[in-house]
Amino acid sequence: NDVALNYLGWGVFWVAMWMLAESKLRQFLLPNNSVFGSVAFFSVMVIPIPFYIYMDSMQEHRYQRCYKIMSSISMVLFAACTILQLGNIADFIDTLLVMNTILGFAFAVGLITMLLDWKKKKLKEYQLIAFGFAGVIITGSVEIIWVYLNINHNRGIMICVGLLLFYLE
Repeated sequence: NDVALNYLGWGVFWVAMWMLAESKLRQFLLPNNSVFGSVAFFSVMVIPIPFYIYMDSMQEHRYQRCYKIMSSISMVLFAACTILQLGNIADFIDTLLVMNTILGFAFAVGLITMLLDWKKKKLKEYQLIAFGFAGVIITGSVEIIWVYLNINHNRGIMICVGLLLFYLE
């Protein structure tokens, strides 16, 4: 489905933006590092949305209500965190735990819907995609854990491995 692939492309675009914003290259791309640093936070908040739409399509809209609720939560989070940042109430870094918690829920929803499809014997319809998507979820979880363990070398390498697994399938 071309529309589903379009959303998959947007998801990968936002992951790439996050990786670029977290890399040391950002200092060469823009003169104002703090502006591009904010892109990393924006990316974290919107990354799940295109992946929800893609997986909803792959799962033939069986879990559409769940994905719509999670997409709405992600959009509300995006709006709330941006307003808090612009209003000088809370910096993005202060809301990082909430962002990563929502991202954790996004990972859980992806895994749960795939497990439900496995139980219903529907996973066979998109088995390779599910395997790749599970790889992205696992490696994305490792990235989040590394943030809290203060392991910041090679930021983004695990999610690259996950995306590579996803594309190889």
